[in-house]
Amino acid sequence: MQKKKKGKHITEKQAIRICRISENLSSLVQHLAWLIWYKASPDVSDQMIEQAIDELLNQNRLFYQRDMETMTVYQKNFLIAVLIWNVIC
Repeated sequence: MQKKKKGKHITEKQAIRICRISENLSSLVQHLAWLIWYKASPDVSDQMIEQAIDELLNQNRLFYQRDMETMTVYQKNFLIAVLIWNVIC
């Protein structure tokens, strides 16, 4: 199924991917979707999605760094454990 607006196209699979990557957090879905839509001419490509993810991470890098700096060692270790668990499982 193709969604059309202003001559731009995105596949349903790509739209679902945006939601999954953003974990259905509305503000992240909207921000990521806007970055992708801005690049689309006229079709959205998987490469555009990857580039938009990188841009979103770069735009928020300072916020993530600030949050990490205020965490305790235990909180950081917990995040590392969650990351490792998600990678191996």
